[in-house]
Amino acid sequence: MLNFSKLPTHEHERVIKLIEQKDLAALIAIHNRYELSSARYCCQSTAHRLLQEFELGLRLGYIKKNEQQS
Repeated sequence: MLNFSKLPTHEHERVIKLIEQKDLAALIAIHNRYELSSARYCCQSTAHRLLQEFELGLRLGYIKKNEQQS
């Protein structure tokens, strides 16, 4: 699982929108910028599981809408 503790809370709303849009290129950029894992992704074809990881983080509450953040 990705290390969502490295994802700043100010990025959560943006990430939720990107998940909904299935914008893998933007999610790759966020993953690499905040080093959410030791892997480095360069293109969508190498990151087929990344969207699933972000979706899981959302479902488990690691990524929250602003009104849910404490």
